[in-house]
Amino acid sequence: MKRLVVLAADKSMRACVEAILRRSRALGIQALQKTDFDVFVQPNYDSSVLLSGREFLRSQAHRYEYGVLMCDRIGCGRESETRESLERDIEVKLAQSGWQDRSAAVVIDPELEVWAWADSPHIEDAIGWRGKKPSIREWLKGA
Repeated sequence: MKRLVVLAADKSMRACVEAILRRSRALGIQALQKTDFDVFVQPNYDSSVLLSGREFLRSQAHRYEYGVLMCDRIGCGRESETRESLERDIEVKLAQSGWQDRSAAVVIDPELEVWAWADSPHIEDAIGWRGKKPSIREWLKGA
């Protein structure tokens, strides 16, 4: 059984999750080998993660210890709701789908791309990239 499955709304999210998991020591999170996790991309983006992501994870419940659904609030089809409300709703549905106490929803607000390209030193601090060469923005441009 693998440790983690993530269903991301797009390739940018997948790349971000994979980069975060490769930097476990710098970020102070549990180390996972590439063979311990899978990150899938939902073909129809944010709204599809919200509408049918739990069915995908339900089909994977026997293969993974933990599951995560990720989407942006903008584009999910329920933009009038808060990020917190959307996450709670997804997590309740995941629990009902066999993921009780071993899943989470991440609804990004503002969109991931806004965070990644924001001109803020806090991004590099948050991910342990401060002072590294190339800068996070240079690295992202080359990725």
